[in-house]
Amino acid sequence: MSKTQHVALVLQADVGYHLRIISGIARYARQHTSWVLIPFHDSYFRVLRDLSAQDVDGIITHIHSPALARHVRSLRLPAVNVSGFPHNMAQVLSDHRAVGRLAAEHLLERGLRNFAFCGLRKAPWSAGRCEGFRDRLRQAGFDCTIHEASHSTFFPSARNWDAAAESLGEWLACLPRPVGILAASDPLGRQITESCRSRGIHVPRDAAVIGVDNNELFCQLSNPPLSSVDENCERIGYEGAALLDRLMNSRRVRRQLVVVPPRGVVARHSTEIVATDDAVVAHAAEFIRQNACRGITMKDLLDEVLVSRRCLELRFKRFLGWSPTAEIRRVQLQKAKELLADTDLSMPQIAHATGLSSAERLSVIFRRELRTTPTQYRKAARRGSGPDE
Repeated sequence: MSKTQHVALVLQADVGYHLRIISGIARYARQHTSWVLIPFHDSYFRVLRDLSAQDVDGIITHIHSPALARHVRSLRLPAVNVSGFPHNMAQVLSDHRAVGRLAAEHLLERGLRNFAFCGLRKAPWSAGRCEGFRDRLRQAGFDCTIHEASHSTFFPSARNWDAAAESLGEWLACLPRPVGILAASDPLGRQITESCRSRGIHVPRDAAVIGVDNNELFCQLSNPPLSSVDENCERIGYEGAALLDRLMNSRRVRRQLVVVPPRGVVARHSTEIVATDDAVVAHAAEFIRQNACRGITMKDLLDEVLVSRRCLELRFKRFLGWSPTAEIRRVQLQKAKELLADTDLSMPQIAHATGLSSAERLSVIFRRELRTTPTQYRKAARRGSGPDE
């Protein structure tokens, strides 16, 4: 019988990002090892200093400074870093550029033409999200305004909350409207929606805001609820555990890097906008948003907006670049993807919940739009937490 290995989790279990990483680690450990997982909640340096005196075989931690990285390496234990700060050690991290690209595509689909990014100064993960965001916008013929917040603005305390909000508010007031804004994290996204509200900037009509991490707490604290890119934190934890397992068993501690793609965008009210000066298109798009999953037809839509089919199609093509039917399918597809990823509903149940006539019709749309089947999509989404148990 193999020796039971003890793995130290030097992470902050009270932080949503870390909690989901720990969930992925635990899933891997259940499936593949007899590890004893030891979570630590104290100061990183204090915990890591004490680990040298304990029977620990490996470490998974979140490195946020060169000094902390040096300290971990000095322990001479297999270790995996799950932060976005690059250091000379084994690492699993989010594909930050892909995160930025996904956010840009989501905002472009809203018909927006003005864009902005708000991130953290001197943070590689924030810079990566900005680069991906800007690159995708430039491919579409647009650019973005960039605001890099200081640490005190990005992580405001009760003492400097008002000053942080004022700094953000001044920047937001100068942006053209309507504007699509990517915040480098959900807490920052929530600060942006609050600053918008205090400045009389309506979200999402004047500013559509999307964050990163899909932190349910901050997304729901935001008013309105915040759309967010799901980084796939559970898979980061799962892959981090898999990498540590290999390192501990081979005892060859060398630099390795695993990059995890984001899971997708979780759309909430903060980006529920179709930016257009055409009142008919805006009315039709809002009707579609509210009713697509009830199985509406083009006739239902035309009865609502009181224009001819040809007229509506031409106006959609002109202002959004696609047809009303495509917009109905887009809304239905987004809902179907969410249900496949987050529920155990059967295919007929999902078809019904998204306004489609049958599971066969659901499959046709997935094959046409995503080049996969609903079942394959569900399996891929569930792999975000590692293989199913």
